[in-house]
Amino acid sequence: MLLRIIVNAFAALIGGAIIPGIEVSSVGVAIIFALVFGLLNATLGNIMKFFGCLINLLTFGIFNWIVNAIIINLAGKWVDGIHVSGFWPALFLGLLMAFVSSFVFNATDKRNKPKRK
Repeated sequence: MLLRIIVNAFAALIGGAIIPGIEVSSVGVAIIFALVFGLLNATLGNIMKFFGCLINLLTFGIFNWIVNAIIINLAGKWVDGIHVSGFWPALFLGLLMAFVSSFVFNATDKRNKPKRK
């Protein structure tokens, strides 16, 4: 869990540098943002995904990105030092966080590595 928070904080810092509409003031703010995002995603995000299950099925999973953008907007409003200017920057930050997280966790997963002979 600690690694996931660090990876999301790193992705938030990258997003603040490359996505217009996302501003992150410091590394500490990014870590707090990642912690709040994780807590909101574990609670409110799961509730929203449960009640939006049919919509998620009809949109082939695209609704999950919308839920993540909403959660990122909420976390951005609750954490001082980070500014998310709207839905689209939040959506792009969610995509970036997912890609960075996927890259890091697939690269460090020892089960996927081929064995040498």
